[in-house]
Amino acid sequence: MWHKNRQWNITDALNSATLAFDMTRIDWTLCTAWRLPTKEGNLLFLNDSLSEDGAVEYGVVHEETLIQIESLTIRDQEQAARLIQQTVETFEEKGPLGSIVTDVPQVAQWQLTTHGERCYFCA
Repeated sequence: MWHKNRQWNITDALNSATLAFDMTRIDWTLCTAWRLPTKEGNLLFLNDSLSEDGAVEYGVVHEETLIQIESLTIRDQEQAARLIQQTVETFEEKGPLGSIVTDVPQVAQWQLTTHGERCYFCA
């Protein structure tokens, strides 16, 4: 994860397919994130991009342990669907792997809003 102080507006995703569609249908603000339920707990897809104009990067973090399990660069819906599905399958098979994300604020400190509201980063 690049960002130590970013806050995210987290939206619940229904499933991997709708998440892939939502991620790629428009250019999202830097505070955009999704929560995807899995058999092993929720995965957070946190926008970790450097700008809205460049490649879209998402840090994938297991919400309950705050372990980052993956980092994804998304180009299009087909690629997003494939990468999300691979990430979920690996996570459900092997559990949270990777290094603990110590630079991500605790969930209670995150700004949890819907995309209908504006955070002070996007105002």
